[in-house]
Amino acid sequence: MDDVQQGEQRDEDGSGPADTAAPLRRRRWALAAAGLATLAAASTGLALALTGGDGGAGAPADELPSPRSITRDGVTYEVGLISPAAAALDPDDPRAVTVYVFAGESAEQPECSMLEPRARIVEQTSSAVRIATYVYRVPVEGDESISCGFVTSTPGADYRAMTMHLSEPLGQRRLVDEQSGEDIGHLEHDYEPTPGWLPGGFAPRDLDPMLDLYSGFTPEGDFRVSRQYVRGRDGFLDVDVRSSTGCCEMGDAVSHADVGGHEATLTENDHHRCVSWSPLPGIVTDVCSTMTLLPADDLLRVARSVPEP
Repeated sequence: MDDVQQGEQRDEDGSGPADTAAPLRRRRWALAAAGLATLAAASTGLALALTGGDGGAGAPADELPSPRSITRDGVTYEVGLISPAAAALDPDDPRAVTVYVFAGESAEQPECSMLEPRARIVEQTSSAVRIATYVYRVPVEGDESISCGFVTSTPGADYRAMTMHLSEPLGQRRLVDEQSGEDIGHLEHDYEPTPGWLPGGFAPRDLDPMLDLYSGFTPEGDFRVSRQYVRGRDGFLDVDVRSSTGCCEMGDAVSHADVGGHEATLTENDHHRCVSWSPLPGIVTDVCSTMTLLPADDLLRVARSVPEP
């Protein structure tokens, strides 16, 4: 990696082929931090080359990047805080931290656009590093929900990777998102969330390695470590490990349980039944049944057989 001064940022584009057959729900979380629900398909490209040079380690988060607003095609976008999708560490540079923020532009739906992401280190202490991330977007009133669709032929191309250098290695310190106050999750590169038990009839999804976009916590992996299992044509079981800043619970919470000594939440909607828990600060594991829904007891048994990060 090229040297970057403390507090500055750098783009790192992901690359790899698209998996058009994966359930659409895998990309829903991409815009959750902005209060948007994403329905995405991988087909034609929408890769954006956005610029932004806001640095300044230790700068207060309320010192917004300049300018405060930009105008594109008659639409005004205002800058504000947003939660990052994930973070990654560089094994070759213990002072480097990279955060990822969605960056997409839609002329048809400007309210779905997020432009020119930026990041800065707000504070470094002996226990935590606070990071603020920003985008330009159209202001949305209240809790209004917007359905947005983005397509891309390159996994990770619709995210901006911003690398900052700390004054000393991160070590055991927390990475904290300035907007939400939550830990920004990061994983070891070799972690595999392979469950030790599966319901009868389920088998790993047969994927060409070149099409398996969900095998690492990287731009190529949609900022997750994931495993998918299938039973027939209408049974899908997903095991996903992600940053808590990258998504939200899917469906309504219906009950709680224990998974490995951690409180887990069972959520449901018409298409998914999920068990979610946090095995580490900033990390959430989801075990989700899609289409033909598994009983909650089976989901919990799968969840309890997933190795911890």
